[in-house]
Amino acid sequence: MATSIASSGSCVQSGSTRFSPCMSPQRWARRPRRLASPVVLALLIAGTLDSAAAADFTVQTFESATKEQFWRNSGGKSQHFENASRFNQDNAGYGIEFQADSTRYLVLGEYRNSVHKHTRYIGGAWMPVQYGAFKFGAIAGLADGYPKMRNGGMFPIVLPVLSVESKNVGANFVVMPSVAGKVSGCVALQIKFRYM
Repeated sequence: MATSIASSGSCVQSGSTRFSPCMSPQRWARRPRRLASPVVLALLIAGTLDSAAAADFTVQTFESATKEQFWRNSGGKSQHFENASRFNQDNAGYGIEFQADSTRYLVLGEYRNSVHKHTRYIGGAWMPVQYGAFKFGAIAGLADGYPKMRNGGMFPIVLPVLSVESKNVGANFVVMPSVAGKVSGCVALQIKFRYM
């Protein structure tokens, strides 16, 4: 059982352990270790989606990285498939993409989601289909912030992605399918800018 703040200002027992303001310093100190698992998962995803090139996705990739391999975004916009007026479709936030090569990316960020909660995400994207400036593939990883999905905790995602990239500006179109009674599906747009 976790603790929470009662109206009197004291800590009382509750059924949730998530972000309790009365959590002991020792428990807060253990939080970075819990955050390490999503990071490791994202590295494994990005390194193994293309098994033939997985050996190249090593620490040396980051050591030799240049700022041109990084993209940034400020969240995005979404259009829901049903009952759009009920949902937040201005999904402001921030995000970073590390472009390991022409087909593989690491992604992480945060945005204000459809139900007005903060969502954090981390994962790897593989974009094997390319035609000119267009790329098509999928992102796999973890996200949180949706109350009806594991009580707002981290859950796995695999989403199709269409990207278009010029030298310094790009856009990602991500399709999020509906999960009955839990998540309303949508198409999301992110505008991204290469670090200069």
